Amino acid sequence: MGLFSQQVSVNLNDVIRFRERVTSFAQVSYHFGEGLVKSLMEMEAFANQRAEELKKIATSYEQLYSSVKQLEGDISHHISALKTQLSRTPKQLDKKYTGEDGKVKIKKVPNPVYKELETRIQKENSRLSAAKDLAWKVYNEVSHSRRVAGELASSASELKSIIPELQSNARDVVSKTEKALYSLENNIRAINNYVTFNFHI
Repeated sequence: MGLFSQQVSVNLNDVIRFRERVTSFAQVSYHFGEGLVKSLMEMEAFANQRAEELKKIATSYEQLYSSVKQLEGDISHHISALKTQLSRTPKQLDKKYTGEDGKVKIKKVPNPVYKELETRIQKENSRLSAAKDLAWKVYNEVSHSRRVAGELASSASELKSIIPELQSNARDVVSKTEKALYSLENNIRAINNYVTFNFHI
């Protein structure tokens, strides 16, 4: 053993233990970085997939909304036509009959056509109200689907922009750790050389 070798041996053991910790840190950093990048890529793909699905759903809802609005318009036109027909239809009709005295008399009776038109208008108003309610619900679904699809696409874009920076940072940590390990190896070699060096007096 060389001069001061006992003190250097203790320091060498410390350096070796430190190198082991740095090696462990390098492995953990590498795997953590790789795992995080993989998770982010999966999240980005999932967000994009869901955004596309919601866009398709929104497109279907838009087609349904268009059909419902068309139906709403048709019902409104039908109601207008029925009201026009009702305005030209007498509410009562003159009915002739022969009285007890043998004379022909006229009395007013309800017009069944007028009553039927009123009933039809009432039914069409109910249909129009239902169509408007459905149109509003479908419109809300379109808006919701479009909004969520936009939010998901935006999130996917943000995730995509983070990935290169994260990969770069992970590579940087691994690179610096490798440099640290290289320096530690050199230090360990230098300490070993010092410990095994014999002084001759």
